Amino acid sequence: MARCIAARLCIAVPWPGIRLCICPGEFVISSSQRWQRVTMLCSHTGNNSLTRSYAHQTVSSTAIHSTPHNDFEQINEGAEKEEQTCVDGSAGLKQSGRKMVPRSWMDELESLQLMTTTEEILEHSKVETKADALAMAVGRLGQVVSNNKEQGSKVIHDNRLHTMLMFLSSKLENVGHSNLVGLQWSIWQLWRGQPPGEGGPPKVFVKSLHAVLSNQLKKLTYKNLSFLAEALSLEQGHSGRQGQHSEEFEIEDDLMSKTLRMLELRWVEADNGVRVALLMARAGPLSPLLMERLEEKALELIESMPLWALRTMCISLANQKRSPQALIRAIAYYLAQERSTMCPKFVIDIVNAFVQLRFFNYLVLKRLANSMVISGPQLNSWQVSEASLCFSQLKFYSPALYRTFAQHLTEHVETMEVTYLAELIMAFARVNFLPANDDDVFPKVFKRLEAEFDHLKLSTQLMVVWCLCILGLPQPNLLVQVLSPSFYLKMVDEYGRQQKHCFEYII
Repeated sequence: MARCIAARLCIAVPWPGIRLCICPGEFVISSSQRWQRVTMLCSHTGNNSLTRSYAHQTVSSTAIHSTPHNDFEQINEGAEKEEQTCVDGSAGLKQSGRKMVPRSWMDELESLQLMTTTEEILEHSKVETKADALAMAVGRLGQVVSNNKEQGSKVIHDNRLHTMLMFLSSKLENVGHSNLVGLQWSIWQLWRGQPPGEGGPPKVFVKSLHAVLSNQLKKLTYKNLSFLAEALSLEQGHSGRQGQHSEEFEIEDDLMSKTLRMLELRWVEADNGVRVALLMARAGPLSPLLMERLEEKALELIESMPLWALRTMCISLANQKRSPQALIRAIAYYLAQERSTMCPKFVIDIVNAFVQLRFFNYLVLKRLANSMVISGPQLNSWQVSEASLCFSQLKFYSPALYRTFAQHLTEHVETMEVTYLAELIMAFARVNFLPANDDDVFPKVFKRLEAEFDHLKLSTQLMVVWCLCILGLPQPNLLVQVLSPSFYLKMVDEYGRQQKHCFEYII
């Protein structure tokens, strides 16, 4: 009896032989239950007034069943079957959790997902007249173009696409919220390959889309709001509107400001760490208040974030020159706990972000250095030079890591670019590291530097000579060049007197 009460509420009604069983969304009336037994059953709820209050509610005739008078298990099963029948038996609907999705929409979405070319989608959409179906077709076009940019240059000049957008411009009120946001994303995906200011979607459509989105903002979920903010920020960054003012731009800016405001007010609704990381990178620079709240939410959700989301957060914090120590320490902790090998590009981005944030943590840097050592044979010259510079700027020294860099230098000293060669020498000088085979490799390095010294920037030339002196390997020919009055005059002409440290090296 207790199990039955937990599943649904059983209430007595003042009619002989009738018992009312209430489960979510329906009523089930069963007979052969006496008033005396039902009164005792209702006493388990602790509220006898339920007998009177629920007895007068209207009960649909389709939910009436006859069940045995004391078989509670059969009562439960009958109610569950009835509930399943009500859901699965609805005409034109598919069950998706608790939501009811029209079967036609699901079939349309499934058919669009099977199409892999823009021509297929455009031909399929010629016979469509429903706004939602056309919006899904435009969204699928954006997905296809993002994977194959060659098709994008053709489809944006296709009259069928412009006809679809012009038709949609007057039907946007009938489009669902997710599809409205998807339209904004798709417009950016389709036209992002075009030079800024050249061509674009129909202005009537864009104006109508922004107006409808502005009116529907309060009804959008937080996930849709974040998608919209990302799409608008990417579109604004691509539009190249320097110094331009128009009604279209004003509407877009107004929509962006409203979206950011809604994200600021509803930040507690964020429940996805990946979404938070992407918002920090794309919408965070536009709103310091939103960025501050996203940092708090990221600290709460960081445990569920993948590695690439941690990298995204590090880069966004470095680009915005923000140093929330609690969040940065949490990122470092989870990076240090990572057991899989991280790719060189990932390691370089993380360490470079730590350099800009002026953050040093030995454990995480050691973990990142181990990943670089494991990837040593596959490293190219750019990765070696960038990684060596970043680690050396943090004054982090790992013998195995710098031996890996030295091995690459030995194998590629005659083929790597002179710029990478110079950066590697500067990195060695910062940590005072000399390869074990310096007598064999450095003569080749000096030969490359003397032959291509003029190809380096003036500041790099000066730093290379300075670093060679630190390593105890001064080269007279190079010293003469950087100490000559003509070199000093070139430095003044190029940099003025802004880079004081360069002139200090000369002194």
